[in-house]
Amino acid sequence: MADEVTGARKPRRRIFVRLLIGAGLACCMYFSWTGHLAPQPKPATAPERDFSAERAMVHVRAMSRAPHPAGSAENDRVRDYLVEQLRALGTEPQVQEATVNRGPGEAAMVQNVLARIPGTDSDGVVLLLAHYDSVAFGPGAADDGAGCAGLLEALRAVKAGPPLKNDLVFLFTDGEEGRIAGVSGLRGAYGFVHHHPWAKEVRVAVNFDCRGIRGVSYMYECSAPNRWLVRQLNHADTRAVATSSMAEIYHRMPVATDLTMFFDEGIPGLNFAFIDGLEHYHTALDNPDNLSLKSLQHHGQNALGMALRLGSVPLDGAGRGGNSVFFYVPLIRMVQYSLSWVWPLTALALAVFVAGLAVGLRRGRIRPLAVFYGLLLYAVVWLVCALVGLAIFLVAYHGESFYFVYTSLPLMVTALAAAGALFFLVMGLAHRRLGIADLWAALLLPWAALLVLSSRFMPGASYLSLVPLLLASLGFLWLMLRRKDPEKCGFGDALVMLALSFPAMFFLTGTAQGLYTAILLLGVALQVSLFVLMLGAVFPLFAWMAGGHLRTTSAVFLAVGVAALAVAGSRAGFSPERPKLNSLTYALNADTGQAFWLSCDDEPDAWTAEKLGESPRREIIHDLLPLATRPADYLRAPAPAFPLAPPTLEILADETQDGVRRVKLRADSPRGAQVLEIAAEPGLVVRAARLNGVPLKPGDGGRWFLTCSIYRGGGLDLELDVDAGRVFQLHVTDFSYGFPEGADISPRPPHMIPKPNTVDFNKDRLKTDETVVTRMVRI
Repeated sequence: MADEVTGARKPRRRIFVRLLIGAGLACCMYFSWTGHLAPQPKPATAPERDFSAERAMVHVRAMSRAPHPAGSAENDRVRDYLVEQLRALGTEPQVQEATVNRGPGEAAMVQNVLARIPGTDSDGVVLLLAHYDSVAFGPGAADDGAGCAGLLEALRAVKAGPPLKNDLVFLFTDGEEGRIAGVSGLRGAYGFVHHHPWAKEVRVAVNFDCRGIRGVSYMYECSAPNRWLVRQLNHADTRAVATSSMAEIYHRMPVATDLTMFFDEGIPGLNFAFIDGLEHYHTALDNPDNLSLKSLQHHGQNALGMALRLGSVPLDGAGRGGNSVFFYVPLIRMVQYSLSWVWPLTALALAVFVAGLAVGLRRGRIRPLAVFYGLLLYAVVWLVCALVGLAIFLVAYHGESFYFVYTSLPLMVTALAAAGALFFLVMGLAHRRLGIADLWAALLLPWAALLVLSSRFMPGASYLSLVPLLLASLGFLWLMLRRKDPEKCGFGDALVMLALSFPAMFFLTGTAQGLYTAILLLGVALQVSLFVLMLGAVFPLFAWMAGGHLRTTSAVFLAVGVAALAVAGSRAGFSPERPKLNSLTYALNADTGQAFWLSCDDEPDAWTAEKLGESPRREIIHDLLPLATRPADYLRAPAPAFPLAPPTLEILADETQDGVRRVKLRADSPRGAQVLEIAAEPGLVVRAARLNGVPLKPGDGGRWFLTCSIYRGGGLDLELDVDAGRVFQLHVTDFSYGFPEGADISPRPPHMIPKPNTVDFNKDRLKTDETVVTRMVRI
């Protein structure tokens, strides 16, 4: 009778253990996911010394009513609003005006807004900054209304508390958004660093920007050496989500922010941003209604926390000390250790793994040939999964072009589910012949290789493989040492393995979240590789949970993939939430009196066809935009010639001395355009150029041009040195935001928005919704 009862209990116990493992895996995934979510927003009734997203949102709505690119009247209104609010908060704001030449062919008239809160015993200035201009394609509620509103609310909260030790400067920069890729952005930050006396007092700078509309506010970049900075971040009341892996990756990307201008001058600092919602970035959908209050709360808490912490500590350690590896862990906040510990910890993890292999070989639980076969199968699965992911991206991109961003999430789930289905199908078949011990040894070998490679080439990201491998190796060693057959699992075994598996799931889930929000489906092959890597680290749990029937697990993943693919298919077509992008620009050649509608779209749509017609010509437009980057890839159709005053170029002086002809010119836009561009004819050698008496940075020897991307009127005084006797022509063009009066442009339908500069990575000089007037001047 007792034997019958015991026999009946065993199936129930196995079922309980499998349910425990399933629930444990679900909890691991849940806590891994929620550990990377933004906090709940605080209401407007929150204590005065707290940051409130609802209070900050009032500023966002006031500043982000409409697009406000640098130099526009709307941006001037935002500037005045900032000055008014800073004055109401008890500071003495100032507007810094400077004409800057950040790089060859670029100039800008910037107007930065600043406010300073004196400290009681200051070691120097702690600078917090955000930019107040937006792109011309959207109102910039997140980018960077959230940063500016966050600083205003943080400043208010700082003023509500006791005075701090160090001086705080709040800087709202102008002209961060570049008109074209290269040196045309970050102009306000450059102007502050190079032309404002306070810049010499700055000991540490903290920047707040955005590249989405939701998600956690990451601290994703910090200067080196970083140990002191990260320590201050860890002690600040910020609930920061920060890892050295983000900094390792970001430093390798060809991008920059306002903070880069400070780094270039040796000023240390930290960079914060929330980045989820790339499809809204630089578009009309970046509006206050779409901005996440949770993200605004987290962004502002980071600003307030850093202001209070850096404002209260001695600043002599800023920019000194060594570098650290650091990563975010819920409850613990941040783990930080010296970069010098990377290799000793790597050796420790490898030693534990090798010890597990040695014990397994000695006890006959693993067989070298079986491990080799398992590794070979794993490599094939890994490669096939990555190729499937890449194929999904290529099909989506070639079929939908930019619009793949609207279906990225379900397609990513499809790719991950397909990878999971293939992994468990192959490993399920292999498990029957090789067993858990041989397979798990094979599945952990890539972790060991990845750890060595990351420690060598990306030490700041080495923890991503170090901690999971170390704990998984402890589990592997324990599995080899225990008397029980590796195929069998009890209640205690499940708990131990779940605890040891959590780091792999947490780190890779967080990395996958950050990677997806950063580049969406572009990183699908890497995402799939990380997912397969994670499955390998926790393989015994899945094998025990499935009772060896991993083909069932494979079928579940396959079903999820099919469902996700169906969701992606249901998102076909355009809507106000997933709008169609289009472009239309008016251009007038003042010399010929001819005007045209231009577009960089592939073909007209229902809205642009009203001006372009159904079959517009595709032509070269160098007569209208001499610096256009695509020689014959623009739609062009005749337009009425409106009476628009062309830009002027007046010769003030012309003298020749020592074989050099020096011409002094004054360029202007009588119609008040916001961008003024001067381009020399091809082949003209400009020996030197000066703007308002200041030498301009020389170019690379190609066609000479100067784009004043923020023009505020009053004229540009330009001097050009050319060869004596050289007669030449200059192409003068001005650009204004919006269409000319009387153009009779109907509003876009709700499912259409202006094409943003993200589509072509800001490389095309033809922007949408602009008026261009051009002429040639003989000099």
